[in-house]
Amino acid sequence: VLKDGSFFAITSTYNVANGETWMYGTAMKDLADNKVIITNPKEFSELKNLKSDNLHPISFYLSVNKGVIWHRLLNRGDSIEEALRRIDSDREDFLGIEHDVDIVIKNNGKVELDILANIIKYSYDRIINGNSR
Repeated sequence: VLKDGSFFAITSTYNVANGETWMYGTAMKDLADNKVIITNPKEFSELKNLKSDNLHPISFYLSVNKGVIWHRLLNRGDSIEEALRRIDSDREDFLGIEHDVDIVIKNNGKVELDILANIIKYSYDRIINGNSR
């Protein structure tokens, strides 16, 4: 719990195409150097600005082309309207993110998850061991 009594360290709200409001948050207790947290750029900025002596985030951006995102959104059951809203929103929200993160990994949708996880782990280990950042 933060000093102000809040449970969440970072939060986001989305107004989706069907008129609903979706709310997401990351609990303070989930912030630790040995955790993986998936955020959007707004939340990432908030995370970087948190004042904590025991939090040293290493950031990765998984860059995926619009066609892959479109396919994934429709396959998971999003409406066409929501997929369009999401792609438009992401284009604006993620603009310039490559300059704010430690590592950018480009994925055209053909990289297997275990290989992607190994790339992230290898890059993380190199940063932790002081070999790059």
